[in-house]
Amino acid sequence: MNGNGGKGGPQELAEFFASLAENPALYNDYLTNPLGALRAANISEDLISAVLAGDLHHLNKRFQEEFAQTIILGTIVRG
Repeated sequence: MNGNGGKGGPQELAEFFASLAENPALYNDYLTNPLGALRAANISEDLISAVLAGDLHHLNKRFQEEFAQTIILGTIVRG
């Protein structure tokens, strides 16, 4: 990872997104300030840029599945 920001890779990013479904406060933080929430989770700037740009095709399959599940769960929970 680059020298700017966190060092968390795809695994840490997947864990972060999985935790959103279990933590309403974190989920709300992510919705209102995604950049801040990802930086607080120590995710690398490269991955943060990819997430914010919606450019996730290069990430592994497990991450993509976790991300999709989190978005679906968040949509259901938030109504």
